[in-house]
Amino acid sequence: MGFQFTIRYRKTFEHGNADCLSRLPFGSNSNFDQMEQQDNKEISHAIQEQIFTSPVAGYNKVRQETVKDQHLQRVITWIQQGWLVTKSDEKELGTFWIHCDSLQLEQGVLLLIRKQTSRVVIPRSLQCRILDTLHFSHWGVVKVKQLARRYVWWSTINTDIELAIKPCEVCQESAAAPDQKFQNWPKTDKPWESIHLDFAGPLRGKIWLICIDACSKFPYIGRMEIGQTTSHQTVQVLKDIFAIEGVPATIVTDNGPQFSSQEFTNFCNSFHINHVLSPPYYPPLNGETE
Repeated sequence: MGFQFTIRYRKTFEHGNADCLSRLPFGSNSNFDQMEQQDNKEISHAIQEQIFTSPVAGYNKVRQETVKDQHLQRVITWIQQGWLVTKSDEKELGTFWIHCDSLQLEQGVLLLIRKQTSRVVIPRSLQCRILDTLHFSHWGVVKVKQLARRYVWWSTINTDIELAIKPCEVCQESAAAPDQKFQNWPKTDKPWESIHLDFAGPLRGKIWLICIDACSKFPYIGRMEIGQTTSHQTVQVLKDIFAIEGVPATIVTDNGPQFSSQEFTNFCNSFHINHVLSPPYYPPLNGETE
């Protein structure tokens, strides 16, 4: 059993919360019995459906190979007759002992039942076949493990998936690229040497052009009308800001159409401004305005 109980004696008048069972109506209740039978049928049907929809060799094949698997037969014996008091010294059987409260036998097939999932316990003779099925689409280690957690289980499944997939060049190519370590923008020596631009809104019926000085973090905010944020109108707002603070050496923006247009490029070139575009789909690199 999965629990260790401490048994304490209480007098009847101190134990009324459990004494209700002695006052249950005596006799059969056909309606209750029918409801209980229906619930059992639905549970059995759900478990069988889980077996048939899993990516295995078929229910009958799993049942036949389960009969031939000596380790699984010992586990079935423990399920039917009672588990060992202490963990088995054999590594594989020890893993089954850890999951003893989650293992269930259904029509000759072992299931590992956890929360909302019922995973078929695969006999050793079918494990390579299941690995090939899981690996077929070359999804990489992480996604294959996620798929396996929905349908199948055996004691070394995670290790076996890693050993089978890590050497695969196709999986390595389709796997997600490792996280890149980005460096901060170089610190500026004086105010208004480098500025960061981005749009915010709609807010209060307007679009706002945010301009942040990289050195002092001082913001300038230009108000623009919704639908009127073209490159030409953006340049006009920047000219008003530059008339106050002067022309910066560098402007950092994202790849928005206002900043990637030829008109904005010509504007920067005419003032000898170095225009730096942050990588697409990575806003944190323009974090001053974000």
